[in-house]
Amino acid sequence: MRKATLFLALLLALALASPAFASAVDVPGSPMGTPGQGKYDGGARVIRVASWYEYAWPYFSGMELDDLTAYFTSPESYEKRYERLKEVEEKYNVKFEFVRTTFEGTTISIDEGILSGRPEADIYEVSIQSGLSYALNEYAYALEDIMLPDDDMFTKQQVFQGLRFPSQDKTYLWSHYPEYITVYMLGFNWTLLQSKGLENPQDLWDRGEWTWDVFLDYCAKLTDLTANPPVYGFTGFWTNHLNGFLRSNGTHIAGTPEGGLMSAATGETLDLFKRMYVDLKVARPWNTTDWDSNNYYSDGSAAFFTSANWILNDSGRAGSGGGMDHPLNFEIGVVPYPVGPSGDKETNTHNSVDGNYFMIPKGVEDPALVYAAWRDLVDWYDGDHENTKLYDVLDPDDLPLSWNDEILITAALGNEALAENNLRLNHLMARAISFDPWEGLTSAAASDTQNFGLSDIMTGDMTPAQFQETFKQPMENALKTVYK
Repeated sequence: MRKATLFLALLLALALASPAFASAVDVPGSPMGTPGQGKYDGGARVIRVASWYEYAWPYFSGMELDDLTAYFTSPESYEKRYERLKEVEEKYNVKFEFVRTTFEGTTISIDEGILSGRPEADIYEVSIQSGLSYALNEYAYALEDIMLPDDDMFTKQQVFQGLRFPSQDKTYLWSHYPEYITVYMLGFNWTLLQSKGLENPQDLWDRGEWTWDVFLDYCAKLTDLTANPPVYGFTGFWTNHLNGFLRSNGTHIAGTPEGGLMSAATGETLDLFKRMYVDLKVARPWNTTDWDSNNYYSDGSAAFFTSANWILNDSGRAGSGGGMDHPLNFEIGVVPYPVGPSGDKETNTHNSVDGNYFMIPKGVEDPALVYAAWRDLVDWYDGDHENTKLYDVLDPDDLPLSWNDEILITAALGNEALAENNLRLNHLMARAISFDPWEGLTSAAASDTQNFGLSDIMTGDMTPAQFQETFKQPMENALKTVYK
C-alpha cells in the first residue's frame, strides 16, 4: 500500500506540473489562484459538486421551485436560497452543476481525477472514512493555502466547520454548519440522584469538580443490590463509554499514526472499567449475549447510562426513552464525562468526528474561486445560522425548537433549570470534537483486531495490562492501513 501511495503521489506531481493547465484566476479576498482543469459554459466557470445522493435544493436538481415539494412547506427560506444562487452566480461569473455518483463511484471518480490531474468535479462530498486517506496524503487542497485567515472557516464557523487531524497542521476537509450533532453523552437519572441527596453533576462540571473519583463515589452511593430490581450506579454501551472516558482522560487509541493504546492514560481508562465492573461492582454486570439490555434504564434501575438524542427518543432497550415519543416518569440530565487523572476540563474534547465532509481535490482549477463561491452560496443566512429560524415563522417570538433540543428539554420533565443545562452542555459537547477511528479499525472483518472489546475486562477474564499486550501488535498493523 505504501508503494501504491508513493506512485500515486508521483503521478499527481507530474499531472500538476503539466503546462496544459489553464492559468489561475485570482479571487478577491483569496491569497492565491491555482492552475488546473476547469469546465466553462458561455464564459462562466462551471462548479461541479459531486455526491452519491440527490440534493433536495433546486439549484442542483434543475427543478423549478414550484416543482419542489419542500418549497410549499417552507417557501420563504427556499426563495431566499434561490435568490442567493443567482447572486453568487452573477458575482463570481459561475454556474453550479450537480454530479450524482454512487457511493463507490465517488471514490473511483476522485482516484481517477487525482491520477489524471483533471478531476471530474470541483467539490466532492465524502464520508469521513473515504475522505481520511485523501486528507492525510494531501490529495486535497488545504484551505489555509487558498483562503485568508479571516475566512469564516477559521473564525466564527457559522457556514463551514473544518476538520484538522492530529498529525496535520492544515485543514483539508470541511462540513456545513450542522443543525444538530448527535453526541453520546453521560446521561443520569436526576430524580434518583436527588433521592440520595447528591448534587447535580452539571453544577460539579461547571465548577471543575466533576472528576473520576467523584463519579465513582456517586456510583457507589447510588448502587443498591438489595432493591427489586437491583439499582446500579452505571450501565451502558462500552463502545460509547470508552470513547467518552478516553477523551475525558486526554487520550485516544488510534487518533495518531503512532496510536495511543499503550499509553499510561489509556491504561488508566481501561482500569476504570475494571474498577467499576469487577472491583467495586457499581456497574450492571455486562450481558455478553444481549447487547441492547446493557443500556436499560427506563425502569429507574441505573443512575448513569449512555445517552444520545436517538436513545432518549426511542423505545426498547437500546433506546430506553425520555424524549417526546417515549417520555419517562423521572427527570433526565446529561453531562460531559468526568475528568480523569490525565485529563483537562479546558482542553478535553467530547465528541467524535463523524458524518460527511467536503473536499476540493488537487488538480481543480482555481480552488479559491470554487471554495469562495460555494461558501457564499451555502451562506444564504448571512453568517448567522440563527437567522434560518426566522423564515416561514408566523411569530418571530415563537421560534421552533430543533428535534434535538426538544428531546433534551422533554427529558428534563418540566425542570427548566435542568433543561437549560441539558441544552447548554449538549451544544458544548457537540462542537468539541476529536478524531479516533479505533471503532472502524476494529470492525473490519479481515482485521486481526476484530475481537477488540472490553467485555473480557468487564467480566474479569482479562486485566487491562493483558488487554493492551494482546492488541498491541494488531492495532499497530491496523494503524498502518489508515496512516499510509
